[in-house]
Amino acid sequence: MILCLLLLLSGCGKPQIQTVTKTEYIYMTPPAAWLVKRHPLEFDGETNSDLLHYAIDLLEIIEKHNQDKDMIQLWQEEVK
Repeated sequence: MILCLLLLLSGCGKPQIQTVTKTEYIYMTPPAAWLVKRHPLEFDGETNSDLLHYAIDLLEIIEKHNQDKDMIQLWQEEVK
């Protein structure tokens, strides 16, 4: 009988192993420099030459805007 009690008590002394899972969410955002808004230039010229320079300036702004989008796409690929 003592042997049976010893066998029963030996099962109580073992530590129980529990698995704990923790989910952590990390929200990644693009760098702030890529999210700066560009304001369109106001046209204040009077001649066709002024209009041409204004159009060239607008094209440069569009190119920079597209570069920002390309940089965001590259960043997204790096994060994945």
